[in-house]
Amino acid sequence: MDIITTKNEISDFWKNNLFFYFIIFLLAAGVTFPFYSGNFHVGNDFAFNYARVMSTLSSLKDGQIIAQFDPHALNGFGYAWNEFYGPLPTYLISFLKFLVRGWPLAFALFTSSVVFLSGILIYHFTNFILRDFEYPKVYGLLAALIFIFSNSTYINLYYYYANPSQPLVILFALLLLFGITKLFEKRDFTAFAMISFGVAGLPLSHTVTTICLIPFVFLYSILLLIRKHQLRENLKITLIGFGAVIAAIGLSAFFLFPMLENLTSGIYNVSNRDFSHAFGWNNIGYFVGDWNSLFKKEFLYYNFPSLVSVSLVLITFITSLINFKKKQAQYSLIFSFFALTIVAMQVPIFPWRLFSFFALIQGPSRFSTLFGIFSALALSTILPVVLKVVPKKTVLILSVILLSVSSLFLFNEFSERVKKGSGLLFSGAQTALNNSGFRYEDNPDSIAIGEYLPQSIGTHYQSYDKTIQQFYKDQNAYGMRNQAVNYLNQRGGEPKALSPKITLSEFHKKGSHITLKVSTESKAKVELPEIYYKGFKAYIKTSNKKVQLNTELSPNGLLAVEVPGKFSGKIYSYFGMSPATIWGSVVSLLTFVIIAVALIVRIYKKFFSDLKIK
Repeated sequence: MDIITTKNEISDFWKNNLFFYFIIFLLAAGVTFPFYSGNFHVGNDFAFNYARVMSTLSSLKDGQIIAQFDPHALNGFGYAWNEFYGPLPTYLISFLKFLVRGWPLAFALFTSSVVFLSGILIYHFTNFILRDFEYPKVYGLLAALIFIFSNSTYINLYYYYANPSQPLVILFALLLLFGITKLFEKRDFTAFAMISFGVAGLPLSHTVTTICLIPFVFLYSILLLIRKHQLRENLKITLIGFGAVIAAIGLSAFFLFPMLENLTSGIYNVSNRDFSHAFGWNNIGYFVGDWNSLFKKEFLYYNFPSLVSVSLVLITFITSLINFKKKQAQYSLIFSFFALTIVAMQVPIFPWRLFSFFALIQGPSRFSTLFGIFSALALSTILPVVLKVVPKKTVLILSVILLSVSSLFLFNEFSERVKKGSGLLFSGAQTALNNSGFRYEDNPDSIAIGEYLPQSIGTHYQSYDKTIQQFYKDQNAYGMRNQAVNYLNQRGGEPKALSPKITLSEFHKKGSHITLKVSTESKAKVELPEIYYKGFKAYIKTSNKKVQLNTELSPNGLLAVEVPGKFSGKIYSYFGMSPATIWGSVVSLLTFVIIAVALIVRIYKKFFSDLKIK
């Protein structure tokens, strides 16, 4: 995965890898084929996942440079998925939608592409670790095979109901782990760039999986520092890694800055501690000790690693301990330990009560999404160590046999997961999207539990305490959202005066753009029918000049605009960019330009240095 510049290098690269790429392509096509039948786009959370993607196009059509607020959601009151939830998948799928003209096909192509690219990454990752052994590409293909047919891929594609964030975040997790490994083996700009884009891509894809990955990344980095055992070299590596993380923050600042602004504002449900604790963890029993019924219920969905996979990882862990002095065995030991830790998290003996911080990840199965990466790397990196005493020809024959048998076994196991595990999730809903179309604008499920709504909208009929108590009583996570939707439906989509002696007329709304005629003798406030988010702007025109007006949160959670005294005329409002979004976008653009220029300079220097050598 080093930078290649000359025609010969490119030609050799394709000749050496094209066959393996083709096999990985077939594997990726096999596990994602059901998506092309239209039967696996609908499930419990499909409304939320589809709405996120559709909202990106709606936001762009509204004239927003950074797509954040969809003015058509919630019957025109609007919703800002992209200010809280990683927006990168929505941009990529929206682009595919322009090419293929259909949402289901765009989702399917996106899923296949991400699984294929993840397979390519883990193939090269294994290649890199085993570069000193015979047939590293064969072992790389084995790693891709194990990963693609793992329970993690099933969870990411099917268990979480066509959530595009799940497979994409795994791609960036692989890029990050590969970059860290490369940095310890060879300090260069390629490793820096891989870490930067890997870290940046994680929150841009899926925050929950990012939280699950963080402890493993930290532990992996610490173990590699200990293994290297060179203080000066470790200091250089640490500084480069720290710089890469800073660059990653810069690359994702256009999303991170406004997200942090919203989370720390105290305005929205997601920033309320009681709400997050009560609604963030779907299986409360994992913290209060009700294990048996939950364990059996979860197991029905086939999201756990198979007994065969766990046994192989355990054998790998023991074998790696025996061969600990060998570098590749050390990698295998780390990855097998991570995989076994994830298995332990899924069973009743794990002390989740000691880890209440992870309540927001919604369940232990979130960690299981990483099992495929660690098990594939562990198994593939220990094999050449074990087979080193075997003659080369015999190793090749054994490898081909192993690949063939593994393919049949793993494909059959994956098919059984989809057939038995997904039947409960998708039955009776297959045609909802393809035949009748999906209108997220008036579907309450499109905002899930309403975690990104202002708190005041959901407390018109019942306080937070009572709503949360009711949740624990009947396990209804949608209580707050339902209260908010009921209020919005009863309120109606007209502007309202928040001050006395003010006249409103000539109301017009197109997207987030509102025009309203206001007459008032004294300073007054008007509530517009749009849910409040930080990016809203309002102004009046006087003497052909725009005079900005103050916008704020109304007592009802909607947009309030402050109108000056002795004013009679039209006010204008629209969703623009908050200061956090503006600064974040500037930082992201500058960071991207700096990295791109550095990469171009590096390629330029390498190209001419190769010419001088020739």
